[in-house]
Amino acid sequence: MKFKNYGKDLGYTSMDAGSLIVGGIVSSGLEGAIPIDESKTRKAVAGSLALLGASFIKSDSIIKRIGRNLLLGAGVRQWQRFIVEAGTPELPEADGTDTNKFIHDMFETGGGDAIVTTETQKRMGMGYRFTPQRQVGTTASFQPSNHGSKLNFPLT
Repeated sequence: MKFKNYGKDLGYTSMDAGSLIVGGIVSSGLEGAIPIDESKTRKAVAGSLALLGASFIKSDSIIKRIGRNLLLGAGVRQWQRFIVEAGTPELPEADGTDTNKFIHDMFETGGGDAIVTTETQKRMGMGYRFTPQRQVGTTASFQPSNHGSKLNFPLT
């Protein structure tokens, strides 16, 4: 049995996967810079622009291939976040069954795991996507400290 040298293919595949992942991660930060108030619309616009941009790039060089993959990763990530945000309010209440757990795990709500009641969520301090729950319309208050220019940001 002969083994071919797959090093070049492995390198290109790794580069593609890495640039797709980085594009998705960076898009989450850039999405917040879009001056649209409604979150779902912002994600849809960011995802559409990224996929449109990727469609105009021919991957005939390494740099163009990386750029195209960064945009593809950004577009896919933003549309995935849009679908999760749009679908989460329509999910059935977490009840612990296998099908229900699968659905909640798919939408990353945490409802498929041990957190099945509002009481448990309050006790653990976890809400949607395991972030501390805050009152709508409130902002974090800065607390002065004696550490020079360092600010103390409260977690809740």
